Amino acid sequence: MNRLLSLGIYCLLFSCTPQLHGQSDHGVFEKAYEHYIHQEYEQSILLLEGHLQQCNKSGLKKSLNPSHFLQLSQRDFNQGLLLLLQLKLNPDLPIFKKMLLFSPTELSHCFGNESRTAFWQKAHKTLVNKDSLPLLQKIIAKGFMLAGMTAIHINQTEQASLYFKKALEFDQYNQETLLGLALVKFDEGQAEAALLMLKEFADKFPDNHLVNLCEAEIYLSLQYYDRAAKSLDVFLGHLPNEQQLLTFNHYDLLMKNGQTKMFLRNYAVAEGCFSQAIEVNDASVEAFIARAEARAYILKLKEAEEDLFIARSLDSENSHVFHMLGYVKMLQWQNEEALSYFSKAIDLQGDIKEAYIHRSSVKSVLGDIEGAIEDLDQVIRMDDNADKSYAVRAYLKSRKGDIKGALSDYNQAIVLAPNNASHFIGRAAVKEQLEMEESYLDDLDRAITLNPKNYYPYHAKGAWYQRKKENDKALEAYNQAIKVAPDVADIYIDRGSIYLAKGNPKGALQDLDTVISLEPKNGQAYFLQGILYFLLEKNLKACASMYKAKSLGFEEAEESLVSLCGK
Repeated sequence: MNRLLSLGIYCLLFSCTPQLHGQSDHGVFEKAYEHYIHQEYEQSILLLEGHLQQCNKSGLKKSLNPSHFLQLSQRDFNQGLLLLLQLKLNPDLPIFKKMLLFSPTELSHCFGNESRTAFWQKAHKTLVNKDSLPLLQKIIAKGFMLAGMTAIHINQTEQASLYFKKALEFDQYNQETLLGLALVKFDEGQAEAALLMLKEFADKFPDNHLVNLCEAEIYLSLQYYDRAAKSLDVFLGHLPNEQQLLTFNHYDLLMKNGQTKMFLRNYAVAEGCFSQAIEVNDASVEAFIARAEARAYILKLKEAEEDLFIARSLDSENSHVFHMLGYVKMLQWQNEEALSYFSKAIDLQGDIKEAYIHRSSVKSVLGDIEGAIEDLDQVIRMDDNADKSYAVRAYLKSRKGDIKGALSDYNQAIVLAPNNASHFIGRAAVKEQLEMEESYLDDLDRAITLNPKNYYPYHAKGAWYQRKKENDKALEAYNQAIKVAPDVADIYIDRGSIYLAKGNPKGALQDLDTVISLEPKNGQAYFLQGILYFLLEKNLKACASMYKAKSLGFEEAEESLVSLCGK
């Protein structure tokens, strides 16, 4: 499970009664956790015991700066971690003594100011007859549930399951425990079983929308982004709008929701999610970068740039800020500045694959083909499965005349992604230059099979047959291309030339009329129209078309105007 979101789920389970301790918690819990990970359990417990007792006496309620999960020092979380430490230290110890020692203040109301020994004794007597004190049973159940949630967070799934089952022995309707068991199923790799448990939970407790948060996490793991987005929307729509809940847990959920919307390409909605996250935490570099990316996708480039300048003011050495600045400049065709930003991002962090990809693109536009290839070399070293980088490098190699090198790269791209039609189209273009005629057509046919809605391979087949003087096959291929893409002018020009070669100038003229309707400033179309009018002995129309072609900058029309029209 995504640890950050599971922690968000965990903390929100108890947000109805939060009590945050002072800033000194950070250091105390860092030290306690350091003892814990070194298996120095007794030292960890002693440190936490003293700190919890001190916090309980002082009643501190200060907010924390959430830079580490141990800073989530809500009392319940402290208790859950402490319980887990105690159980780990000595699972055979009468657990209720240790647990009751740190239970919430309800127990003080139940037992008053009796000595600790008497307190334990009465607790154990009560546990013998579980029906005598339902409140105590619920408190014990909550303690086991807290230990289970803490175990989930630190990847002790088996222990978590045991604690949750124990909790249900004391309170079979403890909703947080039922959710915890579903999370255990999820952590065990049984996503479908977990979803079924959550559905049953939702039917039984329709007002508990934490189930939607748990569903969202499972859907994200399965890459069902649309379902995850709906679940997150439902949960956030029912999140109480109280100041005590506007912690970084709420911020994390808003960020997760925005990122899910980005996967779904709902960039405008994602922008709104990130804006809400910024309202919760306006010092988050991550949130400003995320909103800038969403804005860049919907071409709100000025606003995106403003976000990135704010992010840079918060962290002047953040490589992702410079990468995104480069991306925004690239979209504005300010390629020199984009190149500078991408280079800065790479200098700060040399393993940002996307920065190399984008810098390669900018270098290509600026004419630095060698530099563009070098950047793609780096991407391929970083990612053995970078099929698109192989394909782009193949195209760049063909531009500089390394046709065999281009063929090798396209072959590798196809090995990595055999269902990508564009790789076959690219390889076909290289094979055409190498005069590999038969397999050239095979690649175009494969591209058509993989993506029959792409007009280009039909058009390319038509051009190939036309060069071979196989006009009927060329016409058939052009007709298929037009059926797929009726608004691409170049196909009509080529089909018109086939009509003319087959002795059908009127058909050719109709195709040129279509080209002009699609591209009124296409000088070549007017020039060819003029030629056809001359063939049809419509000289006035022919000269008018030639004059129009000349006015649109088509140079060949000027000579025709002199020779045919005397102008």
